[in-house]
Amino acid sequence: MKDQNKFLETLEEIKTIAAAQDNKMKKDEIITYLSDMQLEDSKLEAVYHYLSAAGVSVEGYRFVPDKIDKKVMAGREDFNTDNAEEEEKESSDAEKTATRAENNRRMYKNEVERIVVSDAAIREDIENFIKGDDAAKDRIIESKLSYVMELASRYKKREVVVNDTITIDDIISEGNVGLLIGLSVVQDNRNIYIKPDGTPDYQAFEGTLETEIVNAIESMIDDMSNDKDWEDAVLAKTNLLHEAAKYMTEELGRVPSVQELSDYTKISKEEISNIMGLSEDAKRVADE
Repeated sequence: MKDQNKFLETLEEIKTIAAAQDNKMKKDEIITYLSDMQLEDSKLEAVYHYLSAAGVSVEGYRFVPDKIDKKVMAGREDFNTDNAEEEEKESSDAEKTATRAENNRRMYKNEVERIVVSDAAIREDIENFIKGDDAAKDRIIESKLSYVMELASRYKKREVVVNDTITIDDIISEGNVGLLIGLSVVQDNRNIYIKPDGTPDYQAFEGTLETEIVNAIESMIDDMSNDKDWEDAVLAKTNLLHEAAKYMTEELGRVPSVQELSDYTKISKEEISNIMGLSEDAKRVADE
């Protein structure tokens, strides 16, 4: 919770600083203010989006508001409805980026498919590798790239892929890392992949590779999902409380109490204190 409060406090400070700069900021400035938190690029993009939705122009960031952003922004005096054409252009640019990614993926797939290795050759490489021939490792990697792509394709309908939190390219890349890890596991434990009669245990070998590939992919998905879930929840609730406080002040003719905000937003009083305790809006909320 301490890290969350620090994150929220920093966001509010950035908004305050931006207000003194005609609501304009550079990415480098934002990164500097958030440097202690060591945020990944995906998190920084979410911060840029949040600040843009709050009326801060982030230099070098193309803000494409979603439906929720538009509803919130529609009530702001600084929201220019004439930006629709620019938003459509940005949306078109995003589609072009997606198309390029798909073309790159297709090229990678074509390159992988050109690697044709017979089953006999693969088994020979596996046997040699298990028995100590490290030179066979690179050939095994090449022969297994298509298998990684096959496993990655099973994740196309996962929520994190559908909502573009993670791309299939990311999954393939992480699967390839898992492949390398699997081969290292075999390399460090070669004796358990040899049967009592001295022949290679191909089934155990293949099982280890699949396990490590899947584990690598699943771990990445879990990490990304948890990070984004936390980040989205913090940003969404902060924005919700900001708008709720403003709306209720106008409706009631006075600053709402924490209890009233809680009743209105269905967010507990404790969570409101945690989220907004350090924000400018919270400072305007009356104490009970």
